[in-house]
Amino acid sequence: VQRSGLCVYLNPNKPCFLAGRSIKHNIIFGREHDRARYDRVVQQVGLNVNAYPGRDHHQLGEKAGNLDQKDKILVLLARLLYSDAAIYV
Repeated sequence: VQRSGLCVYLNPNKPCFLAGRSIKHNIIFGREHDRARYDRVVQQVGLNVNAYPGRDHHQLGEKAGNLDQKDKILVLLARLLYSDAAIYV
C-alpha cells in the first residue's frame, strides 16, 4: 500500500488544543497562514469567532475549557480542513 500527501488523525475522545494560544493558532496548528483559506474554512464549518472577546485571537484555556462543546468540535473540524490533507482519519 502506498500513499502520498499528508494524513491527519483526530480522536474526538481526546482532542488536542494548544492552551494559551488563540483560536486561530489552534486551527492553523503550525502551518503557514493563508488568510483567504483560513476565512473560507472558518465560514464552511460555521464557527462564529465573533462570539468571543478578541474574535479569532481569543486565547484558549486548558483543554479549551473556555469554548463551548460545539465550538471545540468546530475548531477541530476547521483544523482538519485547513490542513488540506490527502487522508482524514
